[in-house]
This record gives sequence, structure tokens and C-alpha cells, in this order.
Amino acid sequence: MRNRNEIRKWLRKIGFSSLKTDDSAMGQDAMTEIVEVEKVFANEHLKEFIRKYEAMRISKGSNHYFTTLGINFKNESVDSVKFYAHILEEMTEDEILHFLPTSKDYERFRQLKNASSDITKSSVGTILEIKFKPSLAQPTFGFFYMLRNTEESYLAAGCPKNLPSAVRNRCIGLGVNFEYNQVQEIFKKYYYFDTDKDKSYFEKRLGVPLLGSFFEYAEGDGLSKMNNYSGVISDFWDKDRNFSSKERRIMRYLFDKYSLSIIGYGTYENHPIRSVYFRERTDEGDSLRNMPNLYSNVFKSVSDNMQIL
Repeated sequence: MRNRNEIRKWLRKIGFSSLKTDDSAMGQDAMTEIVEVEKVFANEHLKEFIRKYEAMRISKGSNHYFTTLGINFKNESVDSVKFYAHILEEMTEDEILHFLPTSKDYERFRQLKNASSDITKSSVGTILEIKFKPSLAQPTFGFFYMLRNTEESYLAAGCPKNLPSAVRNRCIGLGVNFEYNQVQEIFKKYYYFDTDKDKSYFEKRLGVPLLGSFFEYAEGDGLSKMNNYSGVISDFWDKDRNFSSKERRIMRYLFDKYSLSIIGYGTYENHPIRSVYFRERTDEGDSLRNMPNLYSNVFKSVSDNMQIL
């Protein structure tokens, strides 16, 4: 384990000198986790992912580009760091293969994809994903898109298996997510709900409060998960939201250092994993259409200045 002096030296090098790094302010365990997150920010696979995304966006003349950072915590440690990049324009098969090891799953559902010229509750374009886990030597790559809310889509992707029929019948949309790593391929399905009855049901089932009126429930890889997005969550720090004090210290450190906003969080059912999702803070409003390039403030600054211990 790195000692405190090494961690402090590295934190000062990348610009943390004005922030307290003693045990009373942060704690060595949380500081060590932050160092590991920062190492992901400087990872060559991530930088290549960003370069390819930006090149594709420019080649398409796209004015829409949205990037999001996600962190999964497991047993109070960072379990994975995830970076998402949206593209609204349709991707060619060659472009898909720039980001994914195969195009078969993307093409499998392409005819059912709910395309749109803007981000809406029923369409987000294609979300490209790169995920880093300490347990895997190589990153996981993936994609997500929403399907049209039709019988054909549910027949192709499948209905939610772990919901009572009364809740299942209120589903207003679905999406598909495939992830690929050196060990396996993972297929997850996402379902959407928007009534007070749904909110009450999921709050009781998961034991966590939900915000807003639009809820994302996922099944796959043997797990069930609820993601809750509500624009910028301005009062996030006023409630514990089922995160431990150590997890909150890590989130707050990244939140303050990189001028981030929290736009959502997730809870896995019967599993000690919690997720949090960030975007870059902006004065342009809380709408998804105004989400700026997160990496302009976060990843580039760290990648250019970081020296791995």
C-alpha cells in the first residue's frame, strides 16, 4: 500500500495543494481510492476512446455530444469507473467496430432502435461505454440504446422477469446494453416507468428514496438494479442516499476538485453495489441537451499532468 507521503506528493503535483489531505479531512483509505480513480483518468485506453469519439463526432458534424462519468462502489471501495459518450447520429458498422469487438449485437436490434435528433425520455442515441475494474487487466467496452416501445421490441429483447405483472404492465419503454470484456459478454435490459405507483413500489422494494418521476430498472448478469436520474441533484449532500461516509468523501472530493454535478445514482438489489453518475458542472441549465464534454475539464487535465507512482 502506498504511504501517506507518497499520496500527498502525488496529490500536490496534480493541483490538490489547496485541499486538506490529512486523516481528519479525508482518511488514508479514501485517499488511496482517489489515487486509483485518477489512474483511470490517465489510462491510455480511455484517452484512445476519447480520441475516437471526438473524431467520429466531428466527422459527422454533430453538435450534440454528451459525456458522463459513473463510479460503482462495492463494500465501501471503488469497484469500477465508467465513462459514457453519447452520439445521436447513426453509426456505421465500421464506426461500431472502432469501439466494440463485435457489431453483431448492435446490428441485432438496430431495426428496432428508437432514433431521434435529440435526447428524450424514449431516445438517447447510442451510448458508448468504457469501464475499468481492478479485477480485470483490460477495460470493458459496451453500448446502449433504447428500442421503440412496441410489441416487436419486447418479443426481441424480452420482458422484465423479476417484476409483478401489475408493475410490468406499466412499463413505458425499454433499452438494451451489451458489455464485452476479456472474460465474458454481458447482456442487460433496461425498463422505464413513470407513475407514482411505480415510485412507491421500487422505493419499498429497494429501501431507498427515488427522485423525480422517471425510473430506470435493469435486469441482467444475475442482478437487478434501479437507476434514478433527476437532472442535477442539487441537494444530494443533504441526505445519505444509502452511501457510506467513506464513499461520500470520495464523491465529494471529485465533485469539488473537478466542478462536477451529480445527475443520478443507482442501487443493486440484494448486492452491496451502489452507483453514482456525474457530469461537468455548467451554468447553461440542467437539461441533458446542455451536458458538456466532461473530459474537457476532468480527463484531459489529469492525463496531461499525472505521473503514476
